[in-house]
Amino acid sequence: MAEELAHQTSGLNIQDPFTSQTRVTPKMAAKFYKSLFGRDVGGRLKEIGLNKPFSYNGAHQDFSAWLSSVKLYLTTNDHIYYEDQSKITFTLSYMGNGSAHAFAEAYVNENTTALGDLKIFDGWDKFVTKLKETFQVGDTKATMLIYLSAIHQGD
Repeated sequence: MAEELAHQTSGLNIQDPFTSQTRVTPKMAAKFYKSLFGRDVGGRLKEIGLNKPFSYNGAHQDFSAWLSSVKLYLTTNDHIYYEDQSKITFTLSYMGNGSAHAFAEAYVNENTTALGDLKIFDGWDKFVTKLKETFQVGDTKATMLIYLSAIHQGD
């Protein structure tokens, strides 16, 4: 793409304010592309290197800190996680133990089509509301119901 941009603009006579060049070079076009899109030509978007959230186990006392770390990570990397479905699947992937895992498993099962495709129709805000209703301090009954619904004979 940078080469194409450079080719299309090669006849233009512009003044680069940082150099004495007057013709657009492939290097200049690539630099311009990177300034617009935050990545090299043909490169993949990269996540900004923050600590990822810890794996949540459903403990009420850890919920607020965990959800804050998830939101911080998603906000910082909103150039990748800009769709509600990607935010929700990222969050579910950090619900790996205990009643949190049971919640994630139940959520995935509820949102899986007959053909086996995961189709999440909830928006991010609705999903966070479900998390808060389930895991914020005081709702131990809901947490236990989710945990019990995920128990299979032989476990």
